[in-house]
Amino acid sequence: MGRSSRNQRSATISILVVCEGKAEENCLKHIKKLIGRGGKYNLKIVSVNGKGASNVLQRALNIRNYSNVYSAVFVFFDTDTDYNKQKFDKVVSRSTTRKCSIHCMPSDPCFEINLLELLGINVNPYSHLDPTGYLKDVFESEFRCKSHEIVWDKQGLTLKNFQSIKLFKPLFEYINK
Repeated sequence: MGRSSRNQRSATISILVVCEGKAEENCLKHIKKLIGRGGKYNLKIVSVNGKGASNVLQRALNIRNYSNVYSAVFVFFDTDTDYNKQKFDKVVSRSTTRKCSIHCMPSDPCFEINLLELLGINVNPYSHLDPTGYLKDVFESEFRCKSHEIVWDKQGLTLKNFQSIKLFKPLFEYINK
């Protein structure tokens, strides 16, 4: 006798997303909401609460190694603190397996540059002595809040808006493959 349709479930693909701070976490939770619940993909979003790029990668690897359920790991972090591309590439290449790929998603110099682009504001932070501080100031000036305080539901953005931002493309390419 076959299973009842109530007991049959389509296979869900679990993706671990580890990010550096609250701004990334809130934005990624909004993307998760736009992708929808009950679909083919389950995004687990974890923030390390601003502890730097190396800690983000280490936390992602620890979770991935402890839990054997993820088919991919996406690591979002800023490059303005302790990011070393060669070191990260070496760790990622050693840690990627056939069962679970790891994707580094660096924001140069910080996540706010992606948020400003997403919201239609293009700036050149490198003409300033403190590019990260400048981007945070521009964000606060434009939106009258810090980047982690923005209410994404009120911005009128669609999944297509997020898909157009370079930082998010690998995540969407993975989901759409």
